[in-house]
This record gives sequence, structure tokens and C-alpha cells, in this order.
Amino acid sequence: MTELAPVLAAAGATDEAKALGAAIERLEAERAQAPQASRLLAACDAASQAGDFARAEGLAREALALAPDDPDLLFRRGHALVQLGQPEAAEQSLRAALAQREAQLVWRRGVGEPYQAELLLGILASGRGAFDEGIAHFTRARDLDPYLTGAYRLLAATYEVMGRREQARRAVTAGLAIDPRSAPLHEIDRRLGGAP
Repeated sequence: MTELAPVLAAAGATDEAKALGAAIERLEAERAQAPQASRLLAACDAASQAGDFARAEGLAREALALAPDDPDLLFRRGHALVQLGQPEAAEQSLRAALAQREAQLVWRRGVGEPYQAELLLGILASGRGAFDEGIAHFTRARDLDPYLTGAYRLLAATYEVMGRREQARRAVTAGLAIDPRSAPLHEIDRRLGGAP
């Protein structure tokens, strides 16, 4: 690809040649830093699994200095910030993870953990009383993977808090159709006056 810049320059496309050259340099620098970012990501995951979310957040932040547009790193930092009780910073990082995933030319499954990011954003929104925004995030999560019951459970609970019992019942019914043994969905169903 480096041979394209001189060809563009020779064809009179000097601005394009400069832009291509700069992009190539940036990609080469990122590629050189990728192994270190991967090591930091693995350490971040280990810290999260150990419950050391302050360390996980610091490792994710350090890795983001090397790969600032990595949706996986942005998600992991956002998750750690949620656990640390920093909702504003968490929301910013989770939204950036979703935006970076959306901007990718080729999606890799799980990049930026979009399902989990939408659930966390919905929980953060609901926690500050923005229930309609929370519903929108939970709905997007449900649409990303309709075979997981977490989104149905959060939709039902949020609708219940909002006093929208019929919508809560529909979410419970849909979730129980996927997992008839879901204890949290049965609990919400019981509160709504469903099955005893």
C-alpha cells in the first residue's frame, strides 16, 4: 500500500497522497503497539474477574492510550467505571464503544460487547430517572440478541417501575418463552399478578 502514495503524487493528487501516507504511518504505529494493548486487555480482564475494578479501569485506560478507538477496550473501561460508581464516565466510554463498533468497516462478533453495552447504558439511564432512554437501550439490546433474557427482564422491570403493567407483562411473556425457568422473570410475573 505504501507504493500508492508516490503514484498518487505523480498523478497530481498530492493532498490524497499526503493523507494516504499519514494514514499508513498511523496504521503502522498502531500495529506496532497492538501486542502491548492486547497484553493490557488480558490483564484488564483478569483484574475484572478478580473484582479489582480500579485496576481494570487503569489498565483499560493505559491500553486506550495505545489503541484509542478499540471498542473492546472502551467497553471494558465503561464496565469497570460502572462498577466503580462513576456513571457519567462509564456512559461516555460505553457510548464511544458502540460508536467505534458502528464505524468499523467489518464487524467482528462481540467487538465492543454491544449487547452488554446497551444493557449498561439502559441501567445508567434508568438509574438517573430517564426511563424512556433506558427502555430504548434495553430494546436495542433485545434486538441485538433476542435469545438472551436479560433485556426482557430489564424491560419488564423498567415498565413495571413506570406503571406500564401491560408492557411489563408482554416483556415477561416474551422472556419466559425463551427461558421458562427464569426465576427473575417469574418474580416480576408474580408481582404483576401473573402466575403464583
